[in-house]
Amino acid sequence: METKLTNNKNFRSKSDSFYRFVANSPDNSNQNSFSWIEGSLKGIGCWFIFIFFMIFSSKTIIAQELEKPLRLMSYNIRTARGMDNIQDYDRIAAIINSKKPDVVAIQELDMKNERSQNDDILAELANRTDMNASFSGAISFRGGEYGIGILSKEKPIQLRRLPLPGSEEKRTFLIAEFENYIFCCTHFSLTEADRQTSVQLIQNELKNDTKITFLAGDFNAKPESPTILSLTQNCVNLTGENPTYPADKPNICIDFIFGMDPTGKQSTDNPNWQTGILQNEVLNEPLASDHRPIFVEFNLSALK
Repeated sequence: METKLTNNKNFRSKSDSFYRFVANSPDNSNQNSFSWIEGSLKGIGCWFIFIFFMIFSSKTIIAQELEKPLRLMSYNIRTARGMDNIQDYDRIAAIINSKKPDVVAIQELDMKNERSQNDDILAELANRTDMNASFSGAISFRGGEYGIGILSKEKPIQLRRLPLPGSEEKRTFLIAEFENYIFCCTHFSLTEADRQTSVQLIQNELKNDTKITFLAGDFNAKPESPTILSLTQNCVNLTGENPTYPADKPNICIDFIFGMDPTGKQSTDNPNWQTGILQNEVLNEPLASDHRPIFVEFNLSALK
């Protein structure tokens, strides 16, 4: 036993000397190989940590966006011409900015036509609100166009435009898809038959979408009208029935923001729709246009 121990000690001593020699050798390919392997493993570990962090962060951001309430607005601005007959883009933009909306449906927009000195009114408002502008022309008018638009903080993933009927003038429906929802803007006809047809066309257009969808605009129809009754079979009125027109002395409600789930999972009688409404109002603005703007703050996470 003693001899073996002595031999083992001698072996370890020689082995240690060898490894010290190898380690101290200036031309040591083994050491370089070990260093390369060690560095590669560390690098792979860092990549795994980075990828895990990015996946976790992405899920966290999406969850935070769903938790963050949406601030939705609709405003028929009558080409920014107020009850005083003054066309004032700053005035309209200030009203929009006062509510800090995420997205706004705008009706009665001139686009580079003679009536508004060839201005792009939606672009003028976008510049003053620091929002993205999306326009949909309904008709050609005096060298340009006339229609509706959407202002949004987030740039739409995609836009779709649907022509709608109008006996007095053609109408349009603008669909903007965002990361977590769809927002639509429209301005319905003055004729009941046209409006009823429009409801059918819109429902058919949206039936294959899978995100919570909001419909906003001037529907030229009272809450008890066949148009609104047809809409509310599949949509929930999020802004109520307080009068919106005329702006100086409002006595009828014809401007609305509706919510719907095209998949049918969130039915109109689901109480979570009402739970999701954090606040809504018709803004007390009697001068800037002939309509008053409407607003709702809605919590999307209520519909999870």
